[in-house]
Amino acid sequence: MNRWISLVLFLFLLPAHVFSAGGYSTSIGDSDILISGQKTISYRYAFAFGNKDIFRSDNMVSLGGTINEQSTFLTINGNVPDKFSIIGTLSDGTYMGSQASIEIKAKNLSLYLGDIAANLSGGEFGSFNKNLNGIKVEGNWDKSKFTLITSQLESQSKTETFQGNGTMGPYRLEYGWQIIEGSETVKVDGKTQLRNQDYRIDNGALYFTNKFLYSHNTIQVSYEYSLDFNLNPGTLSGFRGTTQLWNNKISLGTTVFRQTTNKYATGAIFRGIDTFEKNEIPGDYTFQVKYWPIIDNSDSEVLVLVYTKDPTYPEKTWSSQYNKYTGEGRNVDVDPKLGKVWIINPQLDEIKDEISRIEVEYYYQISFGETKPIEPIDKNNVNDKGGYISIKLPEVPGQLVQGKAHLHYKIGGQSYDLTLYPKDFLEDWIVDGELRVKRTAFGDKPLSVDNLEELDVTYFTTLPPAQDTDDSYRAHTTVVTLDARAQLTPRISLQGEIGFSSGNRSADELYISETLSPIPEVGLDDGTDENSVTLYLNRFDVQGTGVYFPLPIEPMSETITIRRATGTTTTLMRGDSYEIDFDTGVIRFFGAAAEILKNRVTELESLTIRYKYLDKDTLESEGEEVTGLGIKIGGTANFDKASINLNWRSLGREFNPLGMTRTTGYGSRELSRLTAGVTLRPTSFLQIGTNVNSYENVNVIKEGSVIKDIPYHSNQISNEVRLSVPGWPTLSLTNSRSLAPNSERIENAISTNYNWKIFNISASMGTSDYDYTVSGKPYSQNTLRRNFNVTARPSSKFNTSYSFTNSVQLGTQQTTGNSSSNAHNLSMEYRPSSKLTVGGSYNIQLLDPTSGEKRNIQRGSLNFTNNLSQKVTLRGSLTRTMDPGSYYGGSTMDYCNFSWNYNYSSNLGFSSSVVLSNSSYGNGSYSRYGTIQGDVRYTPQHPLLRQKGVQLTWSNSYRPSAFYWTTNSTQPTESQTATSSLNVSFRPLPGLSLRTGYEFQFNKSTSTTTAGTKPFTNTVTANATYNFSYKIQATGNIRLSDNARSWSSSNYVGGSGYGRKLEGTIGINYTISPSARVNVDWKLIGYQDGKKISSANYFGNVITTKLIGTF
Repeated sequence: MNRWISLVLFLFLLPAHVFSAGGYSTSIGDSDILISGQKTISYRYAFAFGNKDIFRSDNMVSLGGTINEQSTFLTINGNVPDKFSIIGTLSDGTYMGSQASIEIKAKNLSLYLGDIAANLSGGEFGSFNKNLNGIKVEGNWDKSKFTLITSQLESQSKTETFQGNGTMGPYRLEYGWQIIEGSETVKVDGKTQLRNQDYRIDNGALYFTNKFLYSHNTIQVSYEYSLDFNLNPGTLSGFRGTTQLWNNKISLGTTVFRQTTNKYATGAIFRGIDTFEKNEIPGDYTFQVKYWPIIDNSDSEVLVLVYTKDPTYPEKTWSSQYNKYTGEGRNVDVDPKLGKVWIINPQLDEIKDEISRIEVEYYYQISFGETKPIEPIDKNNVNDKGGYISIKLPEVPGQLVQGKAHLHYKIGGQSYDLTLYPKDFLEDWIVDGELRVKRTAFGDKPLSVDNLEELDVTYFTTLPPAQDTDDSYRAHTTVVTLDARAQLTPRISLQGEIGFSSGNRSADELYISETLSPIPEVGLDDGTDENSVTLYLNRFDVQGTGVYFPLPIEPMSETITIRRATGTTTTLMRGDSYEIDFDTGVIRFFGAAAEILKNRVTELESLTIRYKYLDKDTLESEGEEVTGLGIKIGGTANFDKASINLNWRSLGREFNPLGMTRTTGYGSRELSRLTAGVTLRPTSFLQIGTNVNSYENVNVIKEGSVIKDIPYHSNQISNEVRLSVPGWPTLSLTNSRSLAPNSERIENAISTNYNWKIFNISASMGTSDYDYTVSGKPYSQNTLRRNFNVTARPSSKFNTSYSFTNSVQLGTQQTTGNSSSNAHNLSMEYRPSSKLTVGGSYNIQLLDPTSGEKRNIQRGSLNFTNNLSQKVTLRGSLTRTMDPGSYYGGSTMDYCNFSWNYNYSSNLGFSSSVVLSNSSYGNGSYSRYGTIQGDVRYTPQHPLLRQKGVQLTWSNSYRPSAFYWTTNSTQPTESQTATSSLNVSFRPLPGLSLRTGYEFQFNKSTSTTTAGTKPFTNTVTANATYNFSYKIQATGNIRLSDNARSWSSSNYVGGSGYGRKLEGTIGINYTISPSARVNVDWKLIGYQDGKKISSANYFGNVITTKLIGTF
C-alpha cells in the first residue's frame, strides 16, 4: 500500500490556507492544533569536459539536468477537547523513502496510520502479531471491541529444518541477516524454545545457550525476513471483534483475514553467490555462473565483487544496473539466458597479482531437470559429425534453459557423468531437435559412438512466466474464525473455535530423507584426486523402487550425516566438508569426510541425506482454489487441589490457518491432536502433573506424478513432580516419552533452583535415549546432559553469572568411546560509582567429538566507561571471536578500542584513541591493522582573538596495516598511513565567517597497486560565509589536493588512480519570505592524472538550485 494514502486522508482535513507562511495553528471550538512542515526541491545540472565517465563516477553525479532531491516533512499536534486528539508526522524523500505515523484518538475510536503494531489476538486459527505499515482502526465500547487493519506486507515467511551438528552453534540461516527481530519460532524435536533463555540470534546465525544438539536432534526455525529486492510481497487485511454476554460469562469473537502474496515471491527465485578463486578467474573476466537463467533488472542487479587485501571487504564492486542516484553507469554486462557475466572494460592489470578472489552475486530462476534415455543408440540418434557429437532429443520442451544439460553414458561397462555448459555447445546448440556438443567437452571422458552402450540426457526447463494480468498468479488466502468461551462456574470453563480458509493452494513442502547403507558403488566416483570423492544423486535407485533422488534441491535445505562403523554420527558442514550442485545433485566431499568415504568398507556404516526438493508440477498447481476447515473444542477445571484440561482439534488437509504452524518436521503435517492434562496439588509445596498428546499426522511425498499423504500416529506423554518447600531449594523431576513410527525418544531430567542471599543457583541433569530403525536396521543415540548456573547480585552496583553445560554422547558399541563437549559462559557488570561501568562476557564451547579433532568455538567481550571527572572520560572495549567452522579453515578475530577525552579547560581540550584489529585464518592468511589518533582543540583567550571567534584544531593519526593471503601472495602486503591536519576558524568582520585548513598525509605500501605513486599528499581547504543581510547569504569554499585518489581513472583508461584535484564552490542563499528560501550553488571540479595521461583528465561543473518552503 502506498504510504501516501495516509497523507491524502490527512490533507482532506486541512483548510486551504494551512500552507501560508510559518507554522499554522487552527482553532475548532476550544481546540489548539499546530501544523508545521517543510518541502524541499533540488534541481541539479552537471556538465564536464574531458573524461566524463571518470568525472561522473568520482563525484557521484549524473550529467545533464535532473531533479536530484525532493523531500517533504509535516507534523501535526493538538487536540479538540471532548472530541479527539491528534499527533503525527509525514515525510517523504528521494533517499529516505516514504514514512508516516499518525495517531487520532477519540472517546471510543482510535485511528493509526503508518507504522502500526498489528496485534489481533484470537484463537489458535486466527491470531496475528506483527509490525506492519498501513492503517489500523480500534473501537472500544466496554463490552464490545474491534480492531481493523489493512497494510502492505514488507516481509516474507521462511521455515528451515535441519539437524544438529554437535555444537551449540552457530547454525547459519539462509536469510539470517534479514530476519525481522522477534518474528522467529524455534523448535527442537518439536518443543518450542524461548528467546534469550534457550537461544539467541546473532549476526544472522542461531546459537543455543544451554544445550548441544546432535545429528538425531531436529531443529525447525520459522521466521519473517525482509526482502532485499522488490517482488511486491503482497497485502494483508484483518478484522477482530469481541463481545461479552451474560455478565461477562460468555465471550464471543470473530476474526477475518485476507492475505495476498506474489506467487513467485518464493519457490522459484533464489540467490546465487559464485566464488572464483585466483586460479579460476578467466583472463577476459567473463564468468560462467553456476545457475541460470539470471534475473537482471533494477530490483535484482548482478554484482561483481573483487577482493584483494581484505578478505571481508571488496576492493571494487561493480553492478549491472545504472545507479539513478550517483549517475554511475553499468560496469557489468549479463547474458541472462546463458548465465554469463562479464566486466565492461575491467582495467584490473595493476592489481591483477593482488586479487585473491572474485565473487558474482545474482538472482536466478530455478530450473527443473528432465532425464530422457536415447533409444535406440544408432547413427540416427547419436552421430559423430567431426567437430561435434549430435544427439537427437526425443522432444524439445518449452521454457528450455539454454546451454545447460547433463549426460550420463556407459562405455565398456564404465559409467561417466558430464555436466555441460554453454561453452561446450556450438553456437546453435539445438538444430532440428539435435543437441550439438563439441568433442572437446568430453575431455578425459571420451564418448565413442561405436562403443556406446547407454546414454541418458538431462535437460532443464523453468516455470512458465508469470502474467501480471492473470489473477491465478496472485496467491491469496482468506481465513474466517469464530471462537467462544463460556465460564460455567468460577472454576469450570469451556472454549471452542471453528475456522474456515479459502485461497490458492501453496506448494507442498516435499522432503526426502534416505539412509544409504551400504552406499551403492554406482553412485560414487573416487576419481583421481586423493583428497575428494564425488557422489551423484541422480544415479541412485532409492531402495530398488525405480525412483531416483528427486531434483532440484531447494538451496540451503540439505543435511548430510555420516555414521561411522564405530557408531558415532557426524553432521557435515557445507563449505567445510562438501560442496553441492543443487540442480544436478552432484556432491563433492573433501577433507576428513572424503577420507572416510574412500575407506567406506571398513570405516563407514551409513550416509544419510535429507533435503527439501522443488517439484515443477506442484509449483505450477499453486493457483488452484482450495478450501479447508478447522475445529477445536476444550475445557478447563481449576480446583484447590487439582486442575484438569482437555483439548481436541482437527485440521483439514487444505486448512491454512494464520498464526499457527502445522508442519512438524521434514514434510510432516498435523491433521489432529488430542491433549489431556492433570495437575495435582496435595500440599502447598508439592505439585504433580501429567500431560498426554496424541497426534495424527501425514507425511507428504510424491511417487511418480502423484502427491500422496502417508498417515502416521504419534504419542507423547510427559510427567513432572515439583517440590517447593519454603526456605529450601526447589526440586523438579521430569520424564517424557515420544513414540512415532520406527522411533522412540525417552527423556529424563532432574533440576533444582535455590535463592540464597545474593545468589541464585540452578542445576539440572538429564538423559535422552533415541532409538530408531532405518531399513530394518536398529540404531541408538544416547545423550547425557548437565547444566549448572549461578547468578550473584551482591549489591546494586555489581552482578555476575556463570553457567556450565556438559553434554556426553554415549558410545553405542564396545569400540566406541564417549564424546564429551563442554561450554562455559561468564558475564558480569560492575558499577562501583556513577562514573565507572565495567562489563563483559565470555563463552567457549569445548568440542570433543570422537570422530574428529578437538576444537573450540569462543566468543567474548570486555568493555568499560570511566568518567574520571567532568574533564576526563575514558572508554574501551575488547572482543574476540574464534570460529573454526568459518571460511578459509576457520578464523580468529580480535578487536580492541580505547579512547580518551580530556577537557583541560573551557578553551583547551584533548582526545585520542587507539584501535587494534587482527584476523587470522586456518589456511595461514591474515589481516591486521591499527589506528592511533589524537586531537587538540584550542580557543585563544586573548580578548581580540576571542572577539573574532578564533578556534584551532590540530589532528594527527597513524594507521599501519598488513595483509597476507596464501592463494595469491608470496610476501605480505604492508602499508602505513600518517596524517596531520590543522584547521583554523574565525570571524574577521561582522557577518563573515572563515575556516581554513591544511592536511599532510604520508602513504607507504608494498602493494603493486600504488607503485609509482607519490607517498606525500598535501591538501589545502578554505571555507567562507558572508551575511549581506538577513535575506542574503553568500558561501564559498575551495579544496586543492596534489595527490587525490581517483578509483575510476584506473578502471576506465588505465590511469594512475592518483592526481591533482581542485574543487571550488560559490553559492547564494536568498530568503524570499519567512516561509520560502532558495539556494544556488556552482561547483567547479578539475582533475589531472598523476601519470599525465590526458584521457583521464576532466573539468566539470555542477550547478544546484534548491527551493525550500516552510509552513
